[in-house]
Amino acid sequence: MMILSNILYVKASNLSSFSILLISQFLFGFGGSKVVHRRYIANHVSQRFWNQSYQRLVYLSFFGMVIGPIIVLAISYTASHF
Repeated sequence: MMILSNILYVKASNLSSFSILLISQFLFGFGGSKVVHRRYIANHVSQRFWNQSYQRLVYLSFFGMVIGPIIVLAISYTASHF
């Protein structure tokens, strides 16, 4: 997941797309270095929207931390029953 997240980050940077960055942050979910995502905000987002952008990143990071284990649990449960 972290490899896919990093690939999406590169695409977000090339396209200057904040929505792709948010998807990347969701996939990154479990943590790791968020410096890359913060650097994107500093480079591509207007300074007056930094707080709002950081808020979205933190929200999606925590959402990814919650949903990630649920997805793994569902996959492992499904795999063990088939």
